[in-house]
Amino acid sequence: MNDLKRLERVEQALDEIRSLCESGAVLIVEGMKDKASLEELGIHGNILMVSHHALFPLADRIHDELSSRGGKDISGATANSGFSAVAVILTDWDSKGDELAERIGIYLRHRGIRVEDSIRMRIASLVRKEVYDVESLYSYLEKLRLAVGAKTVWSE
Repeated sequence: MNDLKRLERVEQALDEIRSLCESGAVLIVEGMKDKASLEELGIHGNILMVSHHALFPLADRIHDELSSRGGKDISGATANSGFSAVAVILTDWDSKGDELAERIGIYLRHRGIRVEDSIRMRIASLVRKEVYDVESLYSYLEKLRLAVGAKTVWSE
């Protein structure tokens, strides 16, 4: 895959995350540098860091926060049974990140929260040879943009 196509696909995935966050989804990352990198890429919202919480209490916190929104799903429609909410998992694509994504995903699904982890896997498949962590996404994409002659449009 050429650099331009790779850049387009990563940007599409980031646009999906951005849209989910704007719709009220919780975004789960490993640490502060991951959060900072995503914010540099224009992704803002409720970003929680796994490194600052034990996983079980974090899952409870996410459940409580999302369910306190009045039982509405991300489109604003009232859910019929319980509530439907989304948590986006974007941990690093190393063995630790894989394990964290799997464990927090299990905890959240058990609490009735829809877990979006396919975006993480798409990004990982696109950048894995160059980047191994979320915190490096911003600098990697800046280099890729320079290589293809694209203008930076993040941090609006």
